[in-house]
Amino acid sequence: SLELLFGPPPSASPAHQALVVTVVYEIYSGIPVLAKWSQLANPSTTTVTLNALTTELLHLTNEALGYWPAVTNGAITAGSVTGRVHMQSEFSRGGDTTSLQPDSRCGTCVQGNGLLSLNSSYPLGPAAQIGVAGFHGSQFTSYYTYLLLHDTDDRERQGLAVRKMYRTLAPQVTENPVFMHLTNTSGPGVRAAVDQCKLVGFEMIIMSFGSGLDMESSDPAYISQVAESVSYAHSQGIEIGGYNLMSSSRTVGGGGDCLGPDGKPDGASCLASSWSDGYFSRIQNFITKTGFDMIETDGPYEGAKCSNASHAHHSSTADSQWTQYERNMDFYAWARQRGMYIHAPDPYYMRGINKDGMGYVETNWNLPLWEQISLARQNMYDGTFSKVPSQGWMFVPIVQYHGGWPECCIEPAGFMGGQWEFYLAMYFGMGVSPCYRGYRLFDPAVPASRALVQKWTAANRAYRTVLHADLIHLMRSDGNQLDAVLHVQPNPAQSRERGLLVVFNQHPLNTVNTTIRVPLYYTGLSSVANVTKGPATGVDTGSWSRVMELARDWSIELPVLMPPHTVQWFVIS
Repeated sequence: SLELLFGPPPSASPAHQALVVTVVYEIYSGIPVLAKWSQLANPSTTTVTLNALTTELLHLTNEALGYWPAVTNGAITAGSVTGRVHMQSEFSRGGDTTSLQPDSRCGTCVQGNGLLSLNSSYPLGPAAQIGVAGFHGSQFTSYYTYLLLHDTDDRERQGLAVRKMYRTLAPQVTENPVFMHLTNTSGPGVRAAVDQCKLVGFEMIIMSFGSGLDMESSDPAYISQVAESVSYAHSQGIEIGGYNLMSSSRTVGGGGDCLGPDGKPDGASCLASSWSDGYFSRIQNFITKTGFDMIETDGPYEGAKCSNASHAHHSSTADSQWTQYERNMDFYAWARQRGMYIHAPDPYYMRGINKDGMGYVETNWNLPLWEQISLARQNMYDGTFSKVPSQGWMFVPIVQYHGGWPECCIEPAGFMGGQWEFYLAMYFGMGVSPCYRGYRLFDPAVPASRALVQKWTAANRAYRTVLHADLIHLMRSDGNQLDAVLHVQPNPAQSRERGLLVVFNQHPLNTVNTTIRVPLYYTGLSSVANVTKGPATGVDTGSWSRVMELARDWSIELPVLMPPHTVQWFVIS
């Protein structure tokens, strides 16, 4: 790391003479990433207000930015994937921090869209009042901005670089427990779910939304009841936690809401109000006394502004964003210090969360099951260009979620209808852990339904290392033809399996007999590969193994025979 300290010039006003600005750069071993943040310290009794802050400003060329760059989800993305720069900050809500602007110094830069200045700034404020007697204390630390330089124009290789950045700087995103989203949180309901999870190899239970869980309760009897359920789960080797709606899309009254300019509640509770002190205290007390291992914070801070000037931890609209954000992140830091697993539907990976949504529209899950399945694969295919597979969750509506009953749910359609096994083979095959939402994972009256889940959790355990390694995108789903992905682990010290190819045929009628070109460059294999037919949906037709020579481009031509509605794994070593 490099720290640059700046003091005011002699001509600065007396109020600014004690200020110290520190700009910090951090460079990491093994990845071309630069992190940057700033600090402002004011040890004097005169309070100084930091009205605005740009943490990074780069003037780049058309070639570096790809001529038609854009900002997506708070990160700069090059147009047509021709650029060589990826920039994002840890704070990606409230208007987003990363922006592209024209470079006024360049009057002849007419190619592309002309946006050549790459900027990382607070979208509002921060309006931090800094000083010994300052409202926000005597020191301010900005959010972090990350700059990744690519070595290629290839979309897959750029995605590999982004994913390596996350694995390196936020390694908790590689944790990937197999979990159930439980809808019956009564004592007997939890016990039954724990027993099923243990029998089939699931590892975690999240008490779902709409299940009756109340993490904000201070009732000793209720907390004791939940703690008893947690204790039973732990005795069976199952981790357990629950869902809570934090701030966004929630109003609480009593002066705790975010207020709009008109002084009326604006659709979110304020995490910088005195209400939030009680909220965080109740949640922490509940977690501590029950022994929860994880938390799903729906609606965490998502950029809401608040004009209530009487709130305890912000003084105006201008400082309401960063104060709420930092208080939310302080809670995540507390949870991480306890070793908790954190679900949050916002990309706060650099501040401790484990998993965000992979990318889907919630109303997808009121479509018929086969349509859900096809869309889910498209969502995962697209999402895993910029996310590690373990970094994003998906969904399985075992029971009703958004409507479409009964066509949209595994129950009452049944666990043996075909869609349930396709879902299991697909998600385990993609390396993605979805929310299996319901009150059970199999029907005890149908032993084959239990065996079905055990089959795929066993496959996941057998190949977990390579399934959780990098993913190479081969063919995107359209529901009619074959689609496929390839997991790769080039390090033989990590895994005997150097690749795992997953092929899908979702066509309801057509058997496909064809040959697939499989690029094995990223497996690290150079001359030959041993390919073994692995787990598949449907009736087991046996396994086979063959040695195949790699072509000059490190690829093989693999013959596949795929009946309708099937998934097939191929293990490459």
